[in-house]
Amino acid sequence: MHLLADKHRCGVFRAHQESQPTPSPLTLLKPLAPGRLDHDGLLDALAKALDFPAYFGRNWDAAWDCLTELSWPDDQLLVLSLSIDVETSLDAGDLRLFFDLINDACDYWAQRGRGLCLLVTSEPCDLPVLEKLPWLA
Repeated sequence: MHLLADKHRCGVFRAHQESQPTPSPLTLLKPLAPGRLDHDGLLDALAKALDFPAYFGRNWDAAWDCLTELSWPDDQLLVLSLSIDVETSLDAGDLRLFFDLINDACDYWAQRGRGLCLLVTSEPCDLPVLEKLPWLA
């Protein structure tokens, strides 16, 4: 995770399963566990993992509002992890919107000196929606 220590390198990355972080004093790990990779499944998993408030409206704009109101220790990197397996039902358009939302939130927090990233592992690795995501080296 030393590659993510620079808060300005945060964003949405593909990662190999073996490069997934483990909880540490410097890393706050929040796994996302959506049943489906679509609008509802992704937003529900995000809300649960990050303990969004009860008034969360379950839409992209409300998710943005909650993402920009997060609080976590200044010295920790907040790492969201998402694992996609062969059996997972997905909506490529919704998943792309989700990646854009998280990437924008990463930029928002990096400008404030805070570290946020999403690490995506997948089986199969050839999903077109993942093609534009950079690999975590």
